[in-house]
Amino acid sequence: MGKHADWFRAEQLLENERVLAEVEVQRANDLFDGALILSDQRIAFVRKGAVRDDFEAWRLDEVTGIAFRKGAMLCAITVRVADQTLELRTFDKPGAIRLTQALQDRLDAR
Repeated sequence: MGKHADWFRAEQLLENERVLAEVEVQRANDLFDGALILSDQRIAFVRKGAVRDDFEAWRLDEVTGIAFRKGAMLCAITVRVADQTLELRTFDKPGAIRLTQALQDRLDAR
């Protein structure tokens, strides 16, 4: 996919963990690109940078909801995890739809 997802696979992927979906994103109030990655065990926001790397991950049982909004150019993804809300945006509509649907399917299967 991109350098963020490649870094996740190389450095952060757990043993026996499988990536289900990924999408290049930006946090709502941030200018830097990253990736939102859904695996069979967790959801993660990663950013591989020249100066610093960011990595946040939450177990799927910590996710309480997901929302998707499609605009003319940008899509918004909102993930609610425990006491946090991640507001993300992307130009990749198909990728955003795949990830949000895959996560919603996981949530519905609980």
